[in-house]
Amino acid sequence: MKIQEYNREGFVKDKMAENLIQYVVKELESGTYESLPKQNVLIERLRTAGWDHKVTIGENCNHSIDGILEKIGVCGYFGHQQAAFQKLLAFQSLYADKKIKECYYITQTSETAELRHRLVSGIRQQKKSFSGNGNRITLEGLSSAMSYYHRFITIPMTIIGIEITESQIRLK
Repeated sequence: MKIQEYNREGFVKDKMAENLIQYVVKELESGTYESLPKQNVLIERLRTAGWDHKVTIGENCNHSIDGILEKIGVCGYFGHQQAAFQKLLAFQSLYADKKIKECYYITQTSETAELRHRLVSGIRQQKKSFSGNGNRITLEGLSSAMSYYHRFITIPMTIIGIEITESQIRLK
């Protein structure tokens, strides 16, 4: 698990939410799988931990996050890089509306995204000519963007990158 934090100067984290999130992520990271867990597996585990339903912003917008628990927003996203930034706007909007006071954005590390891309592409062994993550969002990509966006995405945010290795995948 890799972690980056933004806009937390003088802000005290909710320890209960932090512990729940870390438990869910560590449990995912310690598993063995037939394929890399998709974001629906992460979201299902977040629901079990207490983040009960998807929350949309505004009346005429379908941007959303995956849940709110005790004013702590959360989303899990492993998909397309550009779509990932909509979640930042949803978090900021809910923060401005005083519906959340902090948030956790759970994604994957670059290494896990590259593994996901290789496996989805049917490439079972690492090839020297193969590189890239299929334009999937990563902790590193979000962190790079937040080095600029933190000026107007002001919600206290923790970005978590899930790390799952090839040794955890039992290929058929």
